[in-house]
Amino acid sequence: MRALLVAAAAVLLSAGAASAAPKHNHYHGKPSHSAAKVTPFERVAIARAKLKVSLVQRRARADGRVTPYERAQIRQAQSQLNYAIARARRT
Repeated sequence: MRALLVAAAAVLLSAGAASAAPKHNHYHGKPSHSAAKVTPFERVAIARAKLKVSLVQRRARADGRVTPYERAQIRQAQSQLNYAIARARRT
């Protein structure tokens, strides 16, 4: 009886360790958390792009009305931010 309990505990522990293995992106064979390897230059580029988005939004909303031109500026700034993030993820 005791041997059965020890064997069952061993199976449960080994199954838990197997499920805790890191997930892999099957398309590239890389771990899915590889985006954490962002260079300092890329971090600065992303931070600048975020700052530009917030500044453009603040300037557009300052008078209480967002014109079509201001909307286009916001979309362009967000597009640049998305590009900076995508570029950082590709490395």
